[in-house]
Amino acid sequence: MTRGNILLVDDDPGFLTALTKTLTKQGYAVTTAAEAVGAVEEMTSRKQKFDIVITDLSMPKISGLTVLSAVKGAFPSVEVIVITAFGDQETEEKAMRQGAFAFVHKPLNPEEFPSLVDSAIKREKPHI
Repeated sequence: MTRGNILLVDDDPGFLTALTKTLTKQGYAVTTAAEAVGAVEEMTSRKQKFDIVITDLSMPKISGLTVLSAVKGAFPSVEVIVITAFGDQETEEKAMRQGAFAFVHKPLNPEEFPSLVDSAIKREKPHI
């Protein structure tokens, strides 16, 4: 039995692989998308429900904020964690106003990130 279904969106193959391994070891079922357009299609076309979406902010074609907006528009109860190596305070505030569960800067803390994912699955806002 899995702890939850996650859609992970990032255009960096190495990061995508590493985070997938980390989350899978924690007991999550992880579906990956290497680009945002595919991620949005994955969300809307699959019958499998995702408990949360973890998306990179900066990607080609459409941004993580667009993914956030699409997910929240179609599936308001699905939590979205936005991750970035380049985000600023203004972008973080915009993401949070659009309904992001959390805005996390890379590199991710391997000890803290799984508990943030747990909180998102349980829909308990983190104390960060």
